[in-house]
Amino acid sequence: MSNQKNAELVQWLARSAAERNKAVYELSQTMRRYEGRNGNGNERKLNIAEYIGRQVWLSICEGKFTGVQTVSGILQQVREHALENGVSGARDRDTLAKIWGMYRGVAHLGLAMDLCDEKLNAGLNILDLAEHIRCDFSQNCPKGTSKPYVDRSCQISFYYKTML
Repeated sequence: MSNQKNAELVQWLARSAAERNKAVYELSQTMRRYEGRNGNGNERKLNIAEYIGRQVWLSICEGKFTGVQTVSGILQQVREHALENGVSGARDRDTLAKIWGMYRGVAHLGLAMDLCDEKLNAGLNILDLAEHIRCDFSQNCPKGTSKPYVDRSCQISFYYKTML
């Protein structure tokens, strides 16, 4: 690597240190909750949040912009799916709202990982896809509202810039 590239890398590291430190802290807190006291319960909650996120993203992609907590919204649809399929931990709307509230900031990464697993030969980049989904969550609002599905300040961003 040239001296110029090294200098640019050092400058970027200095400029982004605080932001990267905050991201590491947020990720470690999420991991602590995920791996916490009853690991399986947290894993199940994260999986439920990813499913909610999938429903939100599908609603955005299909141009429906379905509400999350409305009477017939996404949480109700997830609740009905859980009741029909015997999914424990997802049968109560209040519980679903708590789960979505806790994990909505990282659901885009789990969803991206799931989509990449489903489409093994598609050549998808997990971080690019996660960032795309994150932007969709923060730039789109349910019909009749001006508040995005997930506020940008609640999300962990996986934006990155290659140094090549």
